[in-house]
Amino acid sequence: MKRNTHIDEETWRTVVSQMPIVSVDLVVERGDDIILGRRVNPPAEDEWFVPGGRVHKNETLTAAVSRVGSEELGVDVQIDRRLGVYEHLYTESEFPSVSSKHYIPVGYKVTISETAHFEADSQHSELSAFRTPIATEMLHEYVVTYLADANIELTTA
Repeated sequence: MKRNTHIDEETWRTVVSQMPIVSVDLVVERGDDIILGRRVNPPAEDEWFVPGGRVHKNETLTAAVSRVGSEELGVDVQIDRRLGVYEHLYTESEFPSVSSKHYIPVGYKVTISETAHFEADSQHSELSAFRTPIATEMLHEYVVTYLADANIELTTA
């Protein structure tokens, strides 16, 4: 079955304004580090967030996980486990005329090789490896939930 990957801007604006978006989000573990990216686009612009992306039409969840790992990090990921289904509600979107964005992400804990070299894509100004325990003050609340569900050690100031 053919996957539909491209959505033109006007159609995407309609999707964002009218319905939730199914996506996958990845808690990426590399040894004792967790890989996070600083987002360049709304929602959560300039926040440290887990890599993730929408699921394409006719794409399985596991195929989406592999694709996101490849596209956003430039590496192959190994699925450790599914964390669960979440709901993310934002009061902003990439469109000035659309005041909110609604995601239904499926969270996954994945691993990459301890020697893997990752590179930021167009979705992130930078990617960084954070040594555990990770301070919760610097993280978006949705990321804190993912890390807690993945049993990643967190700390508060």
